[in-house]
Amino acid sequence: AVPDCCTECTYKSPSSQPSQFPTISFSSCRSQAVETLSTVSNRTTLLTSGTPQSRALGWLLHRDTFYSCPFDLAFVQRYIMAVFYYSTDGPSWDVCSAPRNLTDPSSIADANNNCVASNPGDYQFTGGEGDAWLTPSHECFWGMVRCRDDDQVVAFIEFDTNRLGGTLPSELQHLNDLRVLRLREGSTSGRIPSEYGTLSSLFLLVLSQNNITGTIPAEIYGLPKLVSLQLNSNHLTGTISTDIGMAASLRILFLQENFLTGTIPEEMGNNVKLERANLQNNYLSGEMPQDVCDLREPTGSISFLTADCGINDEPRVDCAVPDCCTECTYKSPSSQPSQFPTISFSSCRSQAVETLSTVSNRTTLLTSGTPQSRALGWLLHRDTFYSCPFDLAFVQRYIMAVFYYSTDGPSWDVCSAPRNLTDPSSIADANNNCVASNPGDYQFTGGEGDAWLTPSHECFWGMIQIA
Repeated sequence: AVPDCCTECTYKSPSSQPSQFPTISFSSCRSQAVETLSTVSNRTTLLTSGTPQSRALGWLLHRDTFYSCPFDLAFVQRYIMAVFYYSTDGPSWDVCSAPRNLTDPSSIADANNNCVASNPGDYQFTGGEGDAWLTPSHECFWGMVRCRDDDQVVAFIEFDTNRLGGTLPSELQHLNDLRVLRLREGSTSGRIPSEYGTLSSLFLLVLSQNNITGTIPAEIYGLPKLVSLQLNSNHLTGTISTDIGMAASLRILFLQENFLTGTIPEEMGNNVKLERANLQNNYLSGEMPQDVCDLREPTGSISFLTADCGINDEPRVDCAVPDCCTECTYKSPSSQPSQFPTISFSSCRSQAVETLSTVSNRTTLLTSGTPQSRALGWLLHRDTFYSCPFDLAFVQRYIMAVFYYSTDGPSWDVCSAPRNLTDPSSIADANNNCVASNPGDYQFTGGEGDAWLTPSHECFWGMIQIA
């Protein structure tokens, strides 16, 4: 009852701008929002507390001051961008996270000032800067986003080493003019939604160096404009679908450093525009199809082609060099000369699995997304301190990496691994941040050291002491 209990019932928009829509009750506004957004999200998921979809809905209704209710045509787009933010753990991003107080001008200004990429030059499409996400500006002006100039429809989303986590939301399928989705060097896990196969305008899909699991959706190969598909350095399993031959525009295919099995499909020979293909460091076998070899320069367009074709690789892809593949040798990311003989990557990985199966359950070790699998992947693909499991301390280093991933190391306040494990400046920044707020509380280790997973001996990582 008004005024005996409630002071009013009419919903007042938090926007300082006069509304172009009629004043309605908040419950009516919420009902309309749910109806509208149920066209892009599962209704149950939308109404389940704590989901990215529910959090995005709550933000739109209670905290967003840019739109007041779901009558604007761009309401759905703004919701999808908010779902992306919450799905990829936006509050933990290095830059462009939402301000702590969404209505405080100084908090918003601070967040906007922090929305600049550490390497803006790496952002080919968006410039690597903008407003912080969820701030009261149009979503086209949020950092790492770019829209079409004529109608403010989102066309580009690109993040590079920004600690994106969580999972990929299927709702992105409704960004009908999305042309670039580039999310590199994060900890995003889960599967690639098969719904992304409806993004008919997409020409660049880069999800490399994450923790993505599952198979590569065959629907992706049906994207008519897809030029570059980069899914390398993840935990992808399964086979390469024969549908790959449908990717008529494909020029770059990077699938290396995954757990793909089976043979390379002959249909890959239909990708007549293909220029670079890296299939190395998987579990592929059989022969490189002759139709693919026929695409090599000078008669075809392929200038770079590689697979696990070394004489010691097991399993092995038969691919003659230089007649078909351009190279077979695995190149370690280490800048230090190895003290061990050069061997194939697949042999190195097989030896690592055998060695580490003495301390971890083999199934757990090979199950994508587990701390054990992530530690193994880091040792084989990203660690530059050791090259292969011949050193006696290999198991110890693995155990420490398992501890890091098991205890959610990327979210630690201090001593988390650097964003880029091979960039000296990124490593230096991480090391400088590896000091406890109260070093005196650390009786045995001193409360400082190098950041974890950096290319120093694990005994020198923060909060560890040699006896």
